[in-house]
Amino acid sequence: MNGLLNLFFPLFDALDAGLGFLPPVLRVALFGVLSGALTMAVYRWSSNQEKIRHHKEEARRIRRALGAAAEDLSETLRLTRANLAVSLRLLGTVTGPALLASLPILFVIVWVATRYGWEPPPAAAPVAITFEPARDGVVVEPEGALLEDGGEPVLRWPATAGEIRFRDAEGVIYVGPPPEPGADVVHKPRWWNLLLGNEMGYLREDAAIEAIRFELAPRRLIPVGPGWLTGWEAVYFGSLLIASLLLKIAFRID
Repeated sequence: MNGLLNLFFPLFDALDAGLGFLPPVLRVALFGVLSGALTMAVYRWSSNQEKIRHHKEEARRIRRALGAAAEDLSETLRLTRANLAVSLRLLGTVTGPALLASLPILFVIVWVATRYGWEPPPAAAPVAITFEPARDGVVVEPEGALLEDGGEPVLRWPATAGEIRFRDAEGVIYVGPPPEPGADVVHKPRWWNLLLGNEMGYLREDAAIEAIRFELAPRRLIPVGPGWLTGWEAVYFGSLLIASLLLKIAFRID
C-alpha cells in the first residue's frame, strides 16, 4: 500500500539517479538547497509582504514609544496592549504562508529519510530482529535464515527481495525484507500509511504478531564525527536552513 507522499518517490529517485556522479552527502545537500529555494519561493508568493512590513514597522514604533514612556504606567500599559495586538496580527499574517511553504518539503523529507536513513546490510549479514509482542508461533523460511544468538533471533539479511518468508499457523504473514531497507520496522497497515506507505512492506492484517523490528545501522553520509552530525538529518536540514537564510537576505523577504 503506497501513501500520498510515496507518489512523488519516482520523481525524486529519477533526480537522485541523475546526480549519481556526486557522492551521497552532496546529493542530500543539494536536495536540501532545492528544498530551501522552493520553501522561500512558496512563502514569498503566498505572503503579503507589504502587510508584514507594515506590522513590523508598527511594532518597532510601539517599542520606541515604550522606551520613551519611562515611568508613565498608564501609557506603558496602553502601549503594551498595542504591542501585543500588533504582534498577534503579524503572527496571523505569516502563519498561513509559513505552513503552506513547509508542505512541499515534507515530500522531500520523507523520501530522503527512506532512501538515506539506513545502511543496507551485506547479503547474509546477521541482523538482530525483535518480534512484537512475541515470536510465538512464527516460523521463518528457508531453514537457516533465522539464527539464535544468545536466545535472541538474528536474521541472515537477504540478497534479493522475496527470499525470506515469515509464517504463522494461518500462512505467510510477511515476505522480505528487501535488500535495500526503507525503514527499520514492518508492521500491519495503519491509517497513516494512506499518507506515507512503508517501503519495507506490511504484515498480514490478521497476523499473530504486530511488528518486526530490524536493528539496522543508521547510514553515515559523513565518515567522521558524532552520530547526530553524520546522518542525513544534519546534512539535509543544515543545507536547507543555509539556503533559506541566504535567499531571505538576498531577496529581502520578511
